[in-house]
Amino acid sequence: MQSKNINIPLSSVWVLAGSLAIIYTGFGIVLPVFPKFLQENNAGESISLGILIASFAIAQIIFAPLYGRLSDRGYGRRPFILLALFGYGMGNFLYAFFARDLASMILVRIFEGITVAGLLPVSQALITDLTVSENRAKYLGILTGSSNVGLIIGPALGGILFDIGGFILPFVISGILSFIALIFAFILVPETKRKGNVEIVHYENSDLYIHQSKWKQFRSMFVSGGVIIFFMLLIISFLDFFSWIVIEPGIIFYFYNLGFTPLEFGYFVGVYGAFVAIGQIFFGGLSDRFGRGIIIFIGGIFHLLAYMALSFATTFVEILFMPVFAGIAIALIHPALTAFVGDIVKERYRGQVIGILAIPAQFAGVIGPLFGGYFAEIYDVSYLFWLSAFLGGLISIIILIQFLLINQKSTIESIS
Repeated sequence: MQSKNINIPLSSVWVLAGSLAIIYTGFGIVLPVFPKFLQENNAGESISLGILIASFAIAQIIFAPLYGRLSDRGYGRRPFILLALFGYGMGNFLYAFFARDLASMILVRIFEGITVAGLLPVSQALITDLTVSENRAKYLGILTGSSNVGLIIGPALGGILFDIGGFILPFVISGILSFIALIFAFILVPETKRKGNVEIVHYENSDLYIHQSKWKQFRSMFVSGGVIIFFMLLIISFLDFFSWIVIEPGIIFYFYNLGFTPLEFGYFVGVYGAFVAIGQIFFGGLSDRFGRGIIIFIGGIFHLLAYMALSFATTFVEILFMPVFAGIAIALIHPALTAFVGDIVKERYRGQVIGILAIPAQFAGVIGPLFGGYFAEIYDVSYLFWLSAFLGGLISIIILIQFLLINQKSTIESIS
């Protein structure tokens, strides 16, 4: 193991975290701005917002694994990070000066999804390249935790800028910030994959590799027993994201129907973002000390508590328990989940496999908003809160089953 894995350049972590913060700021800006735009243009409410969210996710499902694979195969990590920042900046300017109806907004959303798809998985792969198992979750927590600062800034910034400059100004500011991040990333983010080295490693024993079945090729990417763990982590990734995204199209209008203001909804999202950001920065390394599984298990319990709190809440103060619990859940689960994948996959395949890890979340990002938006148009959205609570509990059950299976296998092997 080379020393680069111990002396990780923190400037790279913070530049990547800042880049993700800008992207998520843009996502946050969407929350107060898009519903107003849809209402003013009679483009529907929950279902239209669901389609917008889903169109982004569809593009990411297709391109995130592709970018991860290409970043492993010698094209490097940097190009896909820079592409994401450039594409997101362009997308914001297209929103500001081109998108004037639902169809054009969807087209821009797809463009953003295509260009941004590689940012998170490739950034995570780059950090995984620079770390070892003992500090991996800590730095991944800094990466994803700082990025969620955007969830704090975005909604408030979007509401303020919308009041000042209408629909255009929020996206102009977001686009400018993206290009600033592009400059810093170009200067400070290192390349961890060199073309010559990667090709030599990848095609080692190539005759044997070519004649293997696709399944055997896939299994060969993991350490012993890792592929089973990976499939369980895929399920957890889906449940984790679906539980939030399925309520997202309806919860905005649910708030408004209860008499809460856009500012109060901004507080709600801000509290969530604050606990995610602070939690991942300070709690991200817990799985390095106590194990990945136990931290994911506890995160699932907090998911369950979050949506139960939302179901029973009748006042704004009571509702705020939801983002607190949900923020802690995300802060515990996300660094541990990505670090777990980094532990069980061979180094040469990290970008590709972390890209695959993004597929369930993006698939949830397609069906969740569509199902949630359609459901919220017909039924009471509070039923979805109970569904999300059940899914949160299911995360803990799955990781518990995985823990028991691993322990049973270890016991059998020690006896034999």
